[in-house]
Amino acid sequence: MSDPTTTAARLRQYLTANPADCRLAVMDRMHHDGRYAIASSDDRWEAAYLLGDGFGTVTKSFAVSQCWDWSHVRDSSQAALVNMALALLL
Repeated sequence: MSDPTTTAARLRQYLTANPADCRLAVMDRMHHDGRYAIASSDDRWEAAYLLGDGFGTVTKSFAVSQCWDWSHVRDSSQAALVNMALALLL
């Protein structure tokens, strides 16, 4: 069995070097029409959302008040998308 730390490091390196694949991994899992959609009630979805930075750093209460606005995910930076993808994939 591979070391989870090594797996995470390799995945982070891949996602950082391949921004289109990273964005696709996030969108495919977080968008309700995504190929591998995760329910928004899933803890991984919430954790990934809170790692986004489209609205800056957000708290759960802020996200709830904004009805978990998709723009926050869509407008996140590449660095945030990498963290979001790791939260969804590991």
